[in-house]
Amino acid sequence: MAMTAGIPTRSIRGSLILVVMLISTSTLVVALGVSHYFDYKSQHLNMLTSVKTFAAFVANQAQDSIVDNQAEKEMRRLSTLTVYKNIDAVQIYQLDPYTQQLSFFAGYTRSGVIPNNLTDNQLRALLNARQTSSQIELSRRITYEGELIGFAYFRYSMEAGNKQFWDGVSRDFIVLLIASTLALFAILRLQRSFSQPIDTLIDTVQRVDIEKNFKLRAPKLALQELDYLASAFNRMLARIERRWDKQQQAEQEVRTLNQNLEEKVAERTQALKQANAELLQTLEKLHLYQGQMLEREKLHRLGEMVAGISHELNTPLGLGITTSSSLQSSLKEVKAKIESGELSHRQMDEFIAHSSEAFNILERNLKRASDLLESFKHVAVDQCSERDRSFNLHHFIHEVLLTLKPKLKSKQHIVEVTGDSDLEVVSKPGALSQILINLVNNSLLHGFKHIEQGTISIATDIQANSLVLTYEDNGCGMSKEISDEVFSPYFTTEQNNGGSGLGMYIVQSLVQQVLGGEIELRTEPGQGIWLKILVPLADADQ
Repeated sequence: MAMTAGIPTRSIRGSLILVVMLISTSTLVVALGVSHYFDYKSQHLNMLTSVKTFAAFVANQAQDSIVDNQAEKEMRRLSTLTVYKNIDAVQIYQLDPYTQQLSFFAGYTRSGVIPNNLTDNQLRALLNARQTSSQIELSRRITYEGELIGFAYFRYSMEAGNKQFWDGVSRDFIVLLIASTLALFAILRLQRSFSQPIDTLIDTVQRVDIEKNFKLRAPKLALQELDYLASAFNRMLARIERRWDKQQQAEQEVRTLNQNLEEKVAERTQALKQANAELLQTLEKLHLYQGQMLEREKLHRLGEMVAGISHELNTPLGLGITTSSSLQSSLKEVKAKIESGELSHRQMDEFIAHSSEAFNILERNLKRASDLLESFKHVAVDQCSERDRSFNLHHFIHEVLLTLKPKLKSKQHIVEVTGDSDLEVVSKPGALSQILINLVNNSLLHGFKHIEQGTISIATDIQANSLVLTYEDNGCGMSKEISDEVFSPYFTTEQNNGGSGLGMYIVQSLVQQVLGGEIELRTEPGQGIWLKILVPLADADQ
């Protein structure tokens, strides 16, 4: 079809065909990236499979050495692993059949590598291989006739494989660089074909922007699409030119309004600064009061514990004093009969039996008093400290419950603690003990108010390096109106019966502000309460 004179005959679409060359570069980048990704995954999977096979072989070979207790033989066998440059360490641990304790049996460590000293829990955790970008760690059980006799630990370096992978990446990067250079050359060639009309249009736009001369117009351009753009730009300049005069008049009016507005803004800003200063002072006082309130509540709970422990100590100490007096009296009688020569064998046997029973009573009661004092000491020290420490969670919970025994034993309520009894955590025990004490007191005061025998359940678990503490009771529960306000300070339904309204507020403050955790409450009238506390745990090496 013939073209009309004066109309641009060149199309930018035709010029953009050359840009397809650039797509090849992008495609090459994506293809190389995907290829290297799957190569990397495949390489790590193959290495992991090889390490597992090799680990099973070494663990099987170590079986005879452990059974025959030939550590030197196993050390000589492991010393042959020096030919494998990728093996960092192989350690054999022997399990004592009586104490069930692990001990180092034999091992090999490549020169320059620091050996590990692993615990039973670490070895069991590594039964599922742990793989990082630099190494693979795993352990294997060593059994004999179906019985576990030890563990084999392996550490495999990924250094050689990673070097091979990055060498391939470097080679492909050079290829990509060459392709990018060729693409850049194509772009430069393409630029020459339509840069001139674009520069002409840009020059017109810049002159309009700098000179504010809206009478200027863009010339006719060679590229069809850019010529359409220039025509639209010229029409826009015509509309702007008509509005320019109106805008100048409006700006003058705006300047007058701005002067008045600036004065008002200055006045409002000064008032806002003064209000902010007063607000900051109020917040500081509020934080200070909140801290004092928490300290008073902590001292109040310690005072209650001291009174309870003192009451509990009276029983074993009283029994001890009574038994001691009885024993002293019997001793005087025996001594008098010995001096008069009237002591018979039967009387002596009775005295010995009586003394043995008295000493047993003394030992039990003194042990009970010691346990009470030790538990109180731990809980009291924890409540006065806000530092993280490592502790056995279940032993800690039982110590807290022991300090609450005076309150619990006056009723028939039952407290059940479930979860891993060997669970060790690193957290703030003072805050946790205060939380448990407040929750139990809240159940006794409110939940079991009209219940003779209630049940409290405390369950523990670890999820994603966070402690999950679940607290339940089968008390009277709460209505929605009460549960919505239960964490508010000074809110209580037992104002006349000793309720301060701070118990659950302090629980929420300790969980969120001190422990950095979350708390969730579910309850219905007659269905008790269910609380879930999620607390992030600190690292053991902090």
